[in-house]
Amino acid sequence: MALGIAGFGSAGTQKGDKTGTISASVQFPTEGDAVYMGIGALGFFSSDALQWEFAGLVISTQGETAGYLQVRPNLHFSTQGKVVPYIGLTVGALVGGDDAIFLYGGQVGLKNFISEKIYLQLEGNYLTANEGENGTFSIILGLGTKF
Repeated sequence: MALGIAGFGSAGTQKGDKTGTISASVQFPTEGDAVYMGIGALGFFSSDALQWEFAGLVISTQGETAGYLQVRPNLHFSTQGKVVPYIGLTVGALVGGDDAIFLYGGQVGLKNFISEKIYLQLEGNYLTANEGENGTFSIILGLGTKF
């Protein structure tokens, strides 16, 4: 199915909508082990365009797994269409563990409504941490619903 085919009457976003999304990404760097990432997010729209997501992020690499909690404000454009682009920020922190690790970054993506309530999500996501390491860019695929 191509992006942008035939719209739906109430597809898109509006103030008061609530969302739930599950997403995943796998990275295969030229050096080192693969990095696996899973995200579960719940959100709400405080306006037709502004979404506040609260997400749990799990990253696994080199036999270690870490969990993070994030706040992700996203600004949506063309909110009444079938394909809704957005741009946003990410701020989060490690859950558990001995050291405090803060994550921050941004994302840009598209929500493609395949029905009035179900959407596919494609997102480019950049995350970096307070540890002074280089950040990571990921392409994330997700499936979501609004209710």
